[in-house]
Amino acid sequence: MKFELRREWPAFAALALMVIVTLIVYSRLPEPMPTHWNAAGEVDGYSSRLVGAWLIPLTSAALYLLLLVIPRIDPRRKNVERFSDVYALMRVGFVLFMAFVQGAIFYAVLTQNDAAVGWLMPVGVGMLFILIGNYMPRVRSNWFMGIRTPWTLSSDRVWRNTHRLGGRLFIVVGLLLMLTALMPAEWIVWVLMGSVLLLSAGMFAYSWWDYQRVEGAQPPDSDL
Repeated sequence: MKFELRREWPAFAALALMVIVTLIVYSRLPEPMPTHWNAAGEVDGYSSRLVGAWLIPLTSAALYLLLLVIPRIDPRRKNVERFSDVYALMRVGFVLFMAFVQGAIFYAVLTQNDAAVGWLMPVGVGMLFILIGNYMPRVRSNWFMGIRTPWTLSSDRVWRNTHRLGGRLFIVVGLLLMLTALMPAEWIVWVLMGSVLLLSAGMFAYSWWDYQRVEGAQPPDSDL
């Protein structure tokens, strides 16, 4: 899949902004620095200022590069090329989400407002779910991205049906997660975990059911 700067510049801009913001606020960050909050929105984990400040930008850059490489090693890379525009949007969305996470952490640390993480994070995760759900129906069968079950990978029709439904459900879950920002902090983790588990189990079960309906047989054995 050909690299096109016009698709990637927002991700590069977001990564550069993360580095610039880190350099600006670094001297104001405490040592050690809060880096983890429990379900009640209370700090329960610390890291050195060096790690806390730079972990997210460096991890984001590494994962972004990995996302650029994945289409080149996917055995179904021809399919990935068919939704290359969507894949580029999702890469950008991932980097923007990580920038949002970094911003939420810096805001909470610098203002000593631990409760901010409790309502900012579900908003960010919810927006990411909505982005994924909006474009999920356009994702074609591949080995690295999407709802990959034995049945979706064995039938293009089951893949399409599952991702069409999955896209709608991702949007619903995303909206629900954004609404949890109004709930008590200790509820948020349970709503997030419950939603993700139900969504995963539901998509797994639906893909099996749809395969039986469409193909009328179990998927063939595979050495993969």
